[in-house]
Parts: sequence; structure tokens; C-alpha cells
Amino acid sequence: MRSKGSRVLVLLWILYTSYYLCRMHLPVALPSIVIDLSTSYGELGIAVALFYTAYSIGLVVNGALGTRAPLWVLMMAGGLSSGIISMFLPMVREPGLFTLLWGLNGYLQSFAWPSLVKLASFVLSGKSAVKGYAYLSTSWSLGHALVWVFSIWLIGIAGWKTCFLVNGALLALTATTIPLQLRRIQPTTEETRGPIDHAMGLKFLVIYTILVSIMHSASYGARNLLITYLPSYLEEASGSMISSVVLPLMGSIGMILVAPLFTLGEKSRGPIVSAGLLLTTALLLWLFPRAYIVNVAVGLLVLGILSAIVYGNEAQLTTSIPVAASGRKLSSLIAGIVDSAGSLGAAIAGAIGGLCMEKGAEGFVEALDIWSLVLIAITPLGLVASSILAQRRSSISPLE
Repeated sequence: MRSKGSRVLVLLWILYTSYYLCRMHLPVALPSIVIDLSTSYGELGIAVALFYTAYSIGLVVNGALGTRAPLWVLMMAGGLSSGIISMFLPMVREPGLFTLLWGLNGYLQSFAWPSLVKLASFVLSGKSAVKGYAYLSTSWSLGHALVWVFSIWLIGIAGWKTCFLVNGALLALTATTIPLQLRRIQPTTEETRGPIDHAMGLKFLVIYTILVSIMHSASYGARNLLITYLPSYLEEASGSMISSVVLPLMGSIGMILVAPLFTLGEKSRGPIVSAGLLLTTALLLWLFPRAYIVNVAVGLLVLGILSAIVYGNEAQLTTSIPVAASGRKLSSLIAGIVDSAGSLGAAIAGAIGGLCMEKGAEGFVEALDIWSLVLIAITPLGLVASSILAQRRSSISPLE
């Protein structure tokens, strides 16, 4: 990879990790917020659902804007505004207002991903794109882990309000500096696809995008259940939430280890590989809490494997799999649509999880069991998506 391309990916990695400062601090702050605002997990589950609903809408809107508007402007505007919201939330005393503002934050957070995928496509091409996107996607897994460790530490010594203030300030800083360095990024290679109606008929592109979107919705829902409620579950089950960092840390490793599976054979095999990983995820979701109750070490081992598979699969579901059909020109829009559907799944899972968590640790197990069934039901869609892509592959020139 050229040095210029590497520099772009590093800047994008840092910027997107910074976005997580004002997104992933909520899960580790939930126990404190529940007490401080005199609210419940059920009510805050609504806040989580609203966040991902707004995030979902924003991904489509900003994905469409990304086909025309300056990408660096979108990433700057979203990050700066999200940072300001985070700094304001500690002053809120009403659970209802907190929920509304967290929902608004969801929309602001959506400015980043579609633009990031398109900017990355300017410097990634061919089979290297799969690995490149995998490394770049560690920004929301390894970055997630770093944010959790930092936020848990900060909450422990200064409280959740200070955490929200500091995290918001850090995001505002990176969002006003890094995008300025991405202003003049242009494609390093030419798009070799023809117009989309020649490369892949609109009918097939729409069907394929819908299928991949549903798959991502199920995958993201599973990840969001773990992200949002795992710290609280571990706090109740073992008295400490610090081991929850296994989730994003192993997820980062999984992104790199799982990526080669998507480079074997034709690109049309991608959805089949993803479907197999969804089925494996369903099994491990069911197994994890039961293993953890019997033996903590075994439970954490299962969690690590589960994390690697969930994150590794999702890294491709939001990048190489949709881009295989859309090409570079529409990559921000299609990535936005797919990630939007994933956020709807996260919203549903967040609401279900919030209601189940009213029962405590037992409710967390119930929520995972429900989502395991969802994943099993969704798995066959990967076979259909692969078949559609294979049928049209002869008329699509790969992005070289």
C-alpha cells in the first residue's frame, strides 16, 4: 500500500475511534446514570433504541449526501456536534431530556461511517481492500476497547459526568483537526466498473442490498446487546465490569483473522461466509452465559471467540460485501443503507435488552436467547444474496 494511502487510513482510524468516545461511554456509565437520574434500565433502553433509530436514519441521509457533499465537512460537522452533546448531557437531570439528546447524538454519530467507507475506497483496491477494510474497522473494535478502559477508569476516579465532559472535548478536538487533513484526498485508481445499470441491474442491486442489510441488522443487534448490557451483566454476576473489554479486544483480533475467509474464491462467496458466521454467532450467544455461570475462565474464552466472529463478520458486512455490488461511486450510499439497517437491528435489540435487564442477570441471558433465534432465522438469506451476486458477477468488473 502506498505511503499516502497508509497515512489516509491512519487518519481515518484515529478519527473514527474518536467518534466512539461519545458513543461507547454510555454502556459503562449506565449503572451510575440509573442511580443519578433515578431512572431504570427499561427507560434507558428506550434511549439506546432512539440512538440507533436516529443513527439508522442518519446513515441513509448522510450516505446520500456523501455522493455529492465534501466528505471531510460531514465528518467534521458530526464529530464536533456529537462532542458538544456529550459535554452538555451531565447538566441534564430529566431522564426524558437525556433520552432525546442521546437520540440526537445518534444522528450526529452517523455522519462518519459512510464518508469513511468512501474515502477508504479511494486508496484501497482489489483483494487488498478486504484486508484494508478489516484493519480500518478495528477503529470501532480496538477503539471501542480503548474507550471502555479509559471511560471505566475515568468514571471510577471522577464519575460519569466528568467522563462525558472529557470524552466530548476530545472528540471535538479531533473532529476539528483531522478532517482538514483529508480535504484533498482523491482516488488513486480509476473506477473500472461501468455505470451501475450496466454493472448490476438496479433490480438486483436493490434486492442484494436488502438481503445484506437484513443480515447486518441481525449481526449488529447481537453486537449491540453485548456492547450495551454486558458490562452491567458482569457487574452483577461477578462484581466487576472490567473483563467486558474482552469483547472489543478480541473483536479487533477477529477482524484480522476472519478477513482471509472472505478472500477465498470469488467475491460472490462473501455472503455465504457471512451466513455461516451468523449461525456460529447464534450458537455462541446461547453458550456464553451458561459457560460463564459454570466457570468464569471458560465463559470468557467463549466470549472471546464470539467477539472475534461477530466483529470479523461485521467488518465485511459493512464494507467489502456491499461494495462488491455497488462500486466506488455509490459506496457511501450503499454502505449507509446497510449500516442503517444494522442500526435498526441494534435499536430493536437495545429495547429488548433494556426490558429483559429489568430481571437482572437472568434477563440478559433471556435477551441473548431471543437474538440467537433471530440469527438462525436470518442465516438462509446469505445463500440467496450470494446466488444473486454470482449471477451478475460476469457483468461486473472488479475494482482493481
